[in-house]
Amino acid sequence: MEGKDNLGEIIKNTPIMKELESNSKNFAKSKFPRSAKALTTYSLKLQYLSNSINLCKETGDYYSLYVLFRALLEHYFRHLYICSKTLRDNSDEVGIEYYGKLNGHEDLSFLRSNFSLSRKLSGEKSIWNLEGEQNKNLDDVAQNFKINNILSYLTEGVGENKEIQTISKDSFSRYSRHYSTLSSFVHGGPYAEKYMELYSKNKIGKEDDMNYLSDEASLLTNQARQNTSLFIEMTTDEKYTDKK
Repeated sequence: MEGKDNLGEIIKNTPIMKELESNSKNFAKSKFPRSAKALTTYSLKLQYLSNSINLCKETGDYYSLYVLFRALLEHYFRHLYICSKTLRDNSDEVGIEYYGKLNGHEDLSFLRSNFSLSRKLSGEKSIWNLEGEQNKNLDDVAQNFKINNILSYLTEGVGENKEIQTISKDSFSRYSRHYSTLSSFVHGGPYAEKYMELYSKNKIGKEDDMNYLSDEASLLTNQARQNTSLFIEMTTDEKYTDKK
């Protein structure tokens, strides 16, 4: 137990974790507190995913590594979308929608799925109206956070924002392809099996690919963390803070 406690203290006191803890305390001071909060939590989630990807690399678990890297890409793209849109629009609206209507849409999707299955299994009908104009509005907002729409939005200004670190057009294109390719690993498709057959014959190629994706995961995670700190610094107005 003592060893575990010491390890916990070491992790807690690493510069990365201290920086994330500082952001957690400071996002409320931003002129865009909802967006700053979303960026902070995405930074932390990205770090968790990156840690697990490194663990998969160490254990040779390439299948889980690919699943996690695909999830990490979606987290990274969402982080970049919220950061870019907030700064472009000079508004906290995307953060407000994220914690408001997108949150409501996730609840709505759960209810729709649950009652759809119940109706098929037992004929049970929903006691709530799961359509209607208000729910359609939730559907519309949720579309903004779909990965295809996020990629389309980011394409308009990728590599052009001088205030925050953004990826180059070539890197953006490469990560977008990775996101599509790795879908088969997430959903258990036949394309993933081709890699399984390939790696059974090519151990060196497997190790090279795992090392590459692990390095890319660390790179994207660090960039998101740094952008989060920069975003909070850029959008913190002392006069605004005093009024709060």
